[in-house]
Amino acid sequence: MKFTSSLRQSLTLHFVVVAVLPILLLGVFGIQYFQKKHLDTIFTLIDAHSSAVSKEATELLYDTNVNLSLVAKTLDSGLLKSDVQINRLLQLAVGITSSFESIYLLDEQHRITHLGLSPDSSSHYEDFIGLDFSSHEIFVDQSRLSNDTWSN
Repeated sequence: MKFTSSLRQSLTLHFVVVAVLPILLLGVFGIQYFQKKHLDTIFTLIDAHSSAVSKEATELLYDTNVNLSLVAKTLDSGLLKSDVQINRLLQLAVGITSSFESIYLLDEQHRITHLGLSPDSSSHYEDFIGLDFSSHEIFVDQSRLSNDTWSN
């Protein structure tokens, strides 16, 4: 009887080893494989998303820079003589693109002299004319800007 009992235990142990060990190994390797694939997929998606965001930001900044350059060149040309014409140009520049909420020109004392507002804010035009920007952070280090500068 003792022989049968130990044979049964031996066969049970061999069955467990033969049946369970491959499943465990398959499970461990499967988990590692799926984790790697999952991480690769996440990396690919994040990379694609960051590239798309970078492209959109680059295009937005390029378009904004082009629009502001056109406004600046038009103003520097001297073709616009009256305040109404200058304000109309600024208003058109704001209306053409969705990246501007307003465009304003400052005098030497950093007060708003000309202004283009979005259609939503155009009723507040008089509230902005003459507004003093001399204490704005953009003028803290220098009173006169020598190059293109972006404010927040």
